[in-house]
Amino acid sequence: MVEDEDEEECDMEVWETLSQSFFQVQSALDQNRTLIQQVNENHQSRIADNFSKNVELIREINGNITKVLSIYSDLSVNFSSIVRQRRAIMSSRNHTNGSVDGKEESKEA
Repeated sequence: MVEDEDEEECDMEVWETLSQSFFQVQSALDQNRTLIQQVNENHQSRIADNFSKNVELIREINGNITKVLSIYSDLSVNFSSIVRQRRAIMSSRNHTNGSVDGKEESKEA
């Protein structure tokens, strides 16, 4: 029973981490959408000052893309780590319970 509660708690932490990361990604992408619209408007205006503003806007867009890449990279590493931990736990349980690869060993005489 305690193991099941630990698994559920771990699952909740995983989902919270995923949700938070996806929220951060979506926020950065939404911000980029707004920035890109502003860049397009500045470009269409053909005003020299607006063109120079685009340089900073494009830097901000690139920074957001870097942030998204970093979030996805961290998610990938964390997810892989969780999968390895889960496999190790399941393997440990299977060996403790006298089973191999999740199947009971047959004890023939």
